[in-house]
Amino acid sequence: MKRLLLSMLIFMMCMGAKAQSGICVDNRRNACGVFVKMFAMDPAGGYPLGSINSVTFYVPAGVINCWNTVLTFQSGVGWITPTTILSSTTTFNWTDVSFQFDCPECAGGGGMSNPCSPNVFGGAPVWSSSCHSATWLPVCLAPLGNLTLTFN
Repeated sequence: MKRLLLSMLIFMMCMGAKAQSGICVDNRRNACGVFVKMFAMDPAGGYPLGSINSVTFYVPAGVINCWNTVLTFQSGVGWITPTTILSSTTTFNWTDVSFQFDCPECAGGGGMSNPCSPNVFGGAPVWSSSCHSATWLPVCLAPLGNLTLTFN
């Protein structure tokens, strides 16, 4: 057991220099599914603001989807434009999200932005309507920071 813990610790220390920028989309407390599209930038990699757009993906009601790093997101969801985030990046940053609820009784949608980085929409890190709400945490997401989006 100690050997396993030591191996995991060494692995995590080695990963410290690699791309992080994990993302969790938490839709566990929502009765409706949600379509999500992420926006990001990686200036040192040659991808300025607005040039990295994810494929739109669906998170069913009652589900949380997580990707531990931007690299796992990249291989699992992917980008609309030909983009390759390198594991050595130090500047990758999630900047915005747009979303649409899949709900016959209240289908609205909107967007949120990281107020501590340049962003596409210029939006706030919170959103609400008469039947749904959403949050972007942490509110001030630094480059390589892990993001949690929560839909209610």
